[in-house]
Amino acid sequence: MRKQILIGNNIFSTKKQALGYYKAILNSYNFGESLSDKDYNEIFDLIKYDESFDEECEECEHSENVLDEEVQEKIEEEEQEDIFIEDIKVSKVQFNSKCFAVFLSDASSYYISYLMIISRPTINFEQIFNRACRSTIQQDMRAVKQEYFNKYSIKGHVKCQETERLSKWEDLAIDHRQPNTFLRIVRSEINLSRTGMARLKRSSKDLTIQ
Repeated sequence: MRKQILIGNNIFSTKKQALGYYKAILNSYNFGESLSDKDYNEIFDLIKYDESFDEECEECEHSENVLDEEVQEKIEEEEQEDIFIEDIKVSKVQFNSKCFAVFLSDASSYYISYLMIISRPTINFEQIFNRACRSTIQQDMRAVKQEYFNKYSIKGHVKCQETERLSKWEDLAIDHRQPNTFLRIVRSEINLSRTGMARLKRSSKDLTIQ
């Protein structure tokens, strides 16, 4: 018998059904809109979701545990530091697609993928290493972004260093392209659209960690 999926108060008979449910919520909002109270609670339950693992594949089980531990550590870290979720919005990411964005009380934010949380794809060691590296520099990246806003903010907006378009905090990301250029403030969709590109020379627009 196929195992049901329990997320919050919702019971899904298949992953396909669960994916369709959260896809419908995502697509019911325009870019930049905050979720309603009901949908906020649905996505909050999704963040806390801890699915039982399939024991048929030891490698898959290990990979799924990595995903669960990462989500759980994020929640525990927020609780310990009195950091809480202030808002959940629908944001624009690569190729004008939609994604849930979680905004925290410390002015930081992160994306979540309902596809990855529910489908739990196998993750290789290179991906795990990349996540660990990103986690290590997260505070430095946040500090650089905050310093840039402190210097150049105009009514809560700063210029994207690529397009010069005035943008809000949540619309911007730290751009980092291998092997040398690092830490520019650019719009999120531009950063994501150029994954894999590289530039050898340092740019005058590159910011530095103090």
